[in-house]
Amino acid sequence: MRATNRYHNKVWFSDIAISMDSEESNDYISDKGLCYGQALLLAEVLTDPPLNLALIQWYDFKSKRNAYLYGCPHLKLIELYNFVAIESIRWSFDLF
Repeated sequence: MRATNRYHNKVWFSDIAISMDSEESNDYISDKGLCYGQALLLAEVLTDPPLNLALIQWYDFKSKRNAYLYGCPHLKLIELYNFVAIESIRWSFDLF
């Protein structure tokens, strides 16, 4: 995962996959229990123990009928944001 304020003079953030909690996985359309997002901010909340969070802007499937394109999720970035525990981030992936 990468989140930098400058990369070739452009703001750049990583696309990531989030493991959904098994109790919440039926509430969302997911890709085998994974949802995709873009990391916008990494934060540590100074509590005991500290909380390590990432601010995520979410992707959603571009089409409900054709959710996959060439075997990969066909996604679009949407205006939905949440903080998630960094530990729930599975891996980074390339969309483009």
